[in-house]
Amino acid sequence: MTCKVFSNKVVKKLCIPTFIFYYNLYIGGVDIADQLQLYFNTQRTHRKTWKPLFHFLLNTVLSNSYLLSSYRPTNCQASRNNSHKKFRRDLRDALFERSIRKQKLYTKNPPPRYSTNHIVWYPIHHHTLKKL
Repeated sequence: MTCKVFSNKVVKKLCIPTFIFYYNLYIGGVDIADQLQLYFNTQRTHRKTWKPLFHFLLNTVLSNSYLLSSYRPTNCQASRNNSHKKFRRDLRDALFERSIRKQKLYTKNPPPRYSTNHIVWYPIHHHTLKKL
């Protein structure tokens, strides 16, 4: 079979299908994504079946977010200033900062604060059993 294609030539230019060309071109992308996921893995041992899937998706989202945030066009000479670890720390800090509730400042009529003194206690004979 190879003798028919190559005959007596050592090197011959062959056409390859487009999907094979793109596979060979981008094969390293999968390796990089796997490597980034392994650096800071969130996987833990779980007894629930959905938790490993959640952590896999979380790792994938975090790694892809880092890759997208550090993407530079090929003609741009800017280097990756942010490391993966710094990206994750910044993300963590931003999420924690967003989760903190700010105290609302009331200039007029603050909402009333209730304590246990405001609870009306009824005698037990006023209680009735309701079947739901």
